[in-house]
Amino acid sequence: MLNNLTTTLAASGATLIVFLAAVALYKRKKTLLFLPLLVTTAISVLFLLLSGITYQHYQEAVSWISSFLGPAVVALAIPLYRQLPLIKKYFRPLIISITTGALFGVVSGFMLGALVGLKMAFLQPLLTKSVTAPVAMDIMALLNGNTTLAAILVTIAGLTGAIVSGTLFKWTHISHFIGRGVAFGASAHAIGTAKALEHSEAEGAISSIAMIVCAIIVSIAVPVGETILLTMGW
Repeated sequence: MLNNLTTTLAASGATLIVFLAAVALYKRKKTLLFLPLLVTTAISVLFLLLSGITYQHYQEAVSWISSFLGPAVVALAIPLYRQLPLIKKYFRPLIISITTGALFGVVSGFMLGALVGLKMAFLQPLLTKSVTAPVAMDIMALLNGNTTLAAILVTIAGLTGAIVSGTLFKWTHISHFIGRGVAFGASAHAIGTAKALEHSEAEGAISSIAMIVCAIIVSIAVPVGETILLTMGW
């Protein structure tokens, strides 16, 4: 019992300290390498390697932190409400672009997996890479898929989107906050939305609605798509 308590306190304390330090560092020097999630993940891995704590024990110790994810997502309703007139004004182009982005994320994941010859067990999580982690894990649970791999791929997609977004926007000449918001929400989910909020509340609101709509579309498209593939004998 004492060992479990010690592990919980050590793992939770270390994780929170590292994250808060990473946030402070990122505020002082906003470079891609100092993204709080990236820094915290890297140092957490190093912590596990040096401390000898297994990932399973670490996950159990810090599982309570995950409970804050729900309220954090709900809090995104605040910028959504404030930017409601803007969302109403651009509702039709938003829905069209977000739907296109959501379906492209699923199709591109399938094409990439099929190209390298992935089996269904590994292909499933790849299809949900562009939605937020709780949704991706729920979809995988429904399909009896690998929820852990789904969460990992979602994190990779989010970090990649946050890291390369600046370069991609520059190359493609996307400077309008609506275009950037849709791109963040449809491809990098919550991590992208956090990045969008750094630019402006309006961009963050657009990213939030994109993330929500994508979650709905992907939740329908992936199970239906898998059923079609299985019927075809894929």
